[in-house]
Amino acid sequence: MTTTTIHHDKKSVGKKTPFPSSVAKKVLDFFFCHGSKTDFVYSSEFPRWIPRKLAKSGRPMFVAVGGCARELRNSHEGSVFFTSVFGEVIRSKGPIEMGSGGTADGVPGFCGDVREKYGSDVFLVGWRTEGRRMLEPPDPRYDVTLVLTSAISVWEREVHSYFNMLGMVKNLNPEKKIVFMVFGGGEIATIEALYAIEEGYPIVIVKGSGGTADSFAENRTITSKQNVHVVPYNAQATIDKLIELLN
Repeated sequence: MTTTTIHHDKKSVGKKTPFPSSVAKKVLDFFFCHGSKTDFVYSSEFPRWIPRKLAKSGRPMFVAVGGCARELRNSHEGSVFFTSVFGEVIRSKGPIEMGSGGTADGVPGFCGDVREKYGSDVFLVGWRTEGRRMLEPPDPRYDVTLVLTSAISVWEREVHSYFNMLGMVKNLNPEKKIVFMVFGGGEIATIEALYAIEEGYPIVIVKGSGGTADSFAENRTITSKQNVHVVPYNAQATIDKLIELLN
């Protein structure tokens, strides 16, 4: 399988958008070019096939937010949890799309495990900054990896970029189901999850998985929001909630 790398054009970086923002109503402030796994060429041509593919596929999309291996209590247990949960979702609802960090470490790696086990029933999209790419090699099990390269190589910019992509998908297909799941996580997962909550995406928090998930599950301000759903660290409870949100 080939991982496609999409590059952010440095010249296209515009005014910094307030964070968090209503990305569904924002015009994209970046452009991508379509290259190969090792081709780091800049371009201002936006490959419309990416949001169009996601919008027209008819598949629900699950975005996994969580920690790297060192932030998780048990990486092997997490991998088993992910393959079990999403395997049952696939059996119940059919092929799916997934999105995460594009590496083989922690939660992004668990998504790679799901892709590896269930093959073409999963279309896996990754996103990361150029700085992360230099520190951690990309996971070749991802179908598409969006690499944000800019002088502002910070997490805020990365989060903003992929929420813009998701907002574009929703604009193309308002009926598209996009569900977030928080599993463990640290500072960056907290930013990503808060952004998802702010934008109104349904989000499932797996209480007992540690980190961000546990702190959010104990925060009444967060759990009182209608789009936030807390489930115990139990495969069946998570499966039931994810399927419920697709119906």
